[in-house]
Amino acid sequence: MASLPYTLYGTVYDTDSSTVLASIKVTARNERSNETISTTSASNGQYSLNCANFTGGYVDGDIVSVFVIYTNYEDYEEHVIVETSGGASINLVLVEI
Repeated sequence: MASLPYTLYGTVYDTDSSTVLASIKVTARNERSNETISTTSASNGQYSLNCANFTGGYVDGDIVSVFVIYTNYEDYEEHVIVETSGGASINLVLVEI
C-alpha cells in the first residue's frame, strides 16, 4: 500500500460551469476498500483530497469516486490511481437530480 501523497484536486462549479461554489462538501471513496475522506471547498471553490489519508491507504489501480451532493444537485466522477502521476485534477459541475 502506498503512503506517498496522491492528491485529487479541483474546483466545484454551479450548474452554469463558471460560478464557483464555496463551503461544499466533497467526498472521495476508495471503491476497493469503501473508505471515504471528505473536505469542504474553499471560498474560491477549490478542494484538495490526499488519497494517502484513506485509513487503508491506496494501491496502484484503485478506483476512487469523487462526488458532491448539494441540495437537489450532484456530480460524480471516477478516477483510476496511477501512482507515478502523483494526483489528478477533477473539476465538479453540479447537475440537477
